[in-house]
Amino acid sequence: MRKYNIYICHKKIYNVMRLFHLFVLAMIICHIFACCFWYLATIQDQLNFSGQTWVEKVFQQSQTEMNWQRVYLYAFYFSCSTMSTVGYGDVTPSTNFEIWYSIFAMLFSSAVFGYILTYIGDIILDMNREKEVYKKELR
Repeated sequence: MRKYNIYICHKKIYNVMRLFHLFVLAMIICHIFACCFWYLATIQDQLNFSGQTWVEKVFQQSQTEMNWQRVYLYAFYFSCSTMSTVGYGDVTPSTNFEIWYSIFAMLFSSAVFGYILTYIGDIILDMNREKEVYKKELR
C-alpha cells in the first residue's frame, strides 16, 4: 500500500508539471504573438505606410518617443486577451496589415485554446481514473 501511495504522489506531481508545461507553452505563444504585433507596427512606421498604427493610436505619439517595455506590455496584453478569447477591445488593430494579423492570431489562438482545454480535460480525467483505482484498492 505504501508503494501505491508513493505512486499516487508522483502522479500528482507529474500532473502539476504537465499543467505548468502547458502554462509555459501558452506564455511562449503569447510572447511570439506580442513580438509579431509590435514588429508589424514598427515596420509599418519605418516604411511610412499610411494610417495610424495601433501603437500610435494607443499612446498618441510616435514609436521613437515611447518606452519599449510599455509598448511590449500592451502587445503582450493584446496577445493574452486574444488568446484567451476575451478580447477586451481597448487595444485594437488599426491598419489593414494589423487587422489581417489579428484575424490570423484569433484563428490560431482558437485552436491553441481548444488544445489547452482538451489537455486540461485529459489531466482531470487521468486524475479521476487514478482516484477510482485507489478506491478499488481500498476495498
